[in-house]
Amino acid sequence: LSYGRYNQNKTSKYLLKCQIKHYIFVEECEYDLYMNNYYNKLNDKDKWLVNIINTHNDFHLLNLGGSPVRNYILDYWLKQGVERCWMLDDNINCYKRYNKGLKLKIYSDLIFSSIERYIKEYDNVGICSHNICGFVRSDLNRGVIVLNQKHYSSLLLLTNKQFRFKHKYNEDVLISIDYIISGKINFCFNHILYDKNTSGKDTGGNTNTIYKNGSQEGYRLKYEYLYDELKKMYEYGLIKINCDFDKFIFNKPLKSKDYHHSIQYNNIIVDNQTIFEPKINPVKLDDHLELR
Repeated sequence: LSYGRYNQNKTSKYLLKCQIKHYIFVEECEYDLYMNNYYNKLNDKDKWLVNIINTHNDFHLLNLGGSPVRNYILDYWLKQGVERCWMLDDNINCYKRYNKGLKLKIYSDLIFSSIERYIKEYDNVGICSHNICGFVRSDLNRGVIVLNQKHYSSLLLLTNKQFRFKHKYNEDVLISIDYIISGKINFCFNHILYDKNTSGKDTGGNTNTIYKNGSQEGYRLKYEYLYDELKKMYEYGLIKINCDFDKFIFNKPLKSKDYHHSIQYNNIIVDNQTIFEPKINPVKLDDHLELR
């Protein structure tokens, strides 16, 4: 999905370097801008890799962030008979292979196919994602897979009608929780990481409308919205936790933000048990990463 980035679609430019065919879903009001300022400037050898889809809607007028176009994309692929689709933000700088403390750029369809092949060994898989590069420090040991926690920006989603985006802010965090409380197994992978600026830092997208140009007010509104929505789910019994609510979600300021949420996913209860964690298959992800 892309909005306001017809001159600077970082994700598409990186996928072109990887020679990966992809689709860019844009609003009616910007379709010609994307065609003239991005697609028509591509080399002929690259044009076949990029498909710009006119959604025939101006979703930004709804002031609901990315949720409407995200749902349009899910419905688009559902109609095509596709069970899962990758959904990427349009400001991803690159992907990096993380191995033995090193993060090296990777230019290969293995960014996605290694995950697709791995999850075939499991039943009841829900949402999958790459982790963000900045959250995985090179000087610390991290498991290759994180189960049933956060997912955003580089998502592998089911297209069926059970799961749809519903929220103006933090729609990716909230759909992650919908997947968790459904009882599905959800994988976040650390063997390949995506690199991008934090929300509100890049121009275009929701920066001007939703994130208030990356201001502290924008981050406050985003945090308070997430807190209030989770509180409603908690009070209506849609989400069950084994701790006080204010220990489940709380503000954890960062150097660049006065407001940043921290959610303790491990305190979510599913079917009267703390979050289900299946045994990970001993087959290593490296078996799916035979780099060419």
